[in-house]
Amino acid sequence: MTSFAKASFDVATYLHCRPSYPQRVYSLILAYHSAIRFSPQWGTLLDLGCGPGFVASELAPRFDQTIALDPSATMVSIGLQPVGNDKDGSKPIQYKVGKGENLEAAGIQENSVDLVVAGQAAHWFDHTRVWPQLTRTVRPGGSVVYLGYAEMQFPGHPNVTSIFSNFSSSVIGKYWSQPGRSIVENLLDDVPWPTTPTPVSANIQQTITKEGVAASQADHGGWDMSTAIRIRHSPASPFLMEQSWSLAQLEGYLRTFSAVHEYFAANPEDKAKRIGKGQEDGKGSPSGDVVERVVWELGQELEKAGVLQSGKGKIEVAWPLVLMMIKKESAV
Repeated sequence: MTSFAKASFDVATYLHCRPSYPQRVYSLILAYHSAIRFSPQWGTLLDLGCGPGFVASELAPRFDQTIALDPSATMVSIGLQPVGNDKDGSKPIQYKVGKGENLEAAGIQENSVDLVVAGQAAHWFDHTRVWPQLTRTVRPGGSVVYLGYAEMQFPGHPNVTSIFSNFSSSVIGKYWSQPGRSIVENLLDDVPWPTTPTPVSANIQQTITKEGVAASQADHGGWDMSTAIRIRHSPASPFLMEQSWSLAQLEGYLRTFSAVHEYFAANPEDKAKRIGKGQEDGKGSPSGDVVERVVWELGQELEKAGVLQSGKGKIEVAWPLVLMMIKKESAV
């Protein structure tokens, strides 16, 4: 995660080339938070690890105020606002440099937050510190939702997926920050709940796979463990984020990888091989930099499969998704 905070990280490419969560994900989050028996409130939304504000800007219109925290000042400086924010009179999102491990420093008051979200960020948290912070700041009846997605796939094209997986695990594999990368690849199964879950049905029992932080480690009282659930992708029950991209868009996405950033920092001679000279053309090259080489290889395989013609066309890509959600006990 420290890669994103470095001045050399290309935030502009990150902003334009990351995939977008489908609207049904936001609908699920809002439906979960809206559970009537918990007397949901819509005062304050808190986004942890907000990046440039992808998630915050989607959910903010439903709340009176939104606070978005990220440890990277560069990310926070982007500060996306909801479309039409300047016309409907709603308050702008408040972006701040900060972490979930120390919400006091960001000015987050006790029992002040209605919904906490963390999109593709919870795998970096120190949960022994974050859960006590959320216990203090989330109101009774409030919700915590972690979103995440695993490695990209090419549905219907296992050979293409295999090429990409080899690039991610072998070529740039050692440059991924751990254990965060492994945690998100396992769809947050290793992220604990604030206390040991007590499943209320066979269905819930199947989705909760890891024990929470032991009660002796911190005071995690006030959570309703009957609401603890992971909605995650499986072959039998697909839950995917899907995009239709050109090879140029795919190349742009690969260049947002923290592992690619760290690879180039360690191998400047490879970075100097880049043929595109700052613009993703999607053609790739067997003699280009590490990204152009894998783009070329992927393009060749997609040509064989008839998906592309002379590098032109759209590629269907998908990421397995997970939603991890829990609510505080209602005061009513």
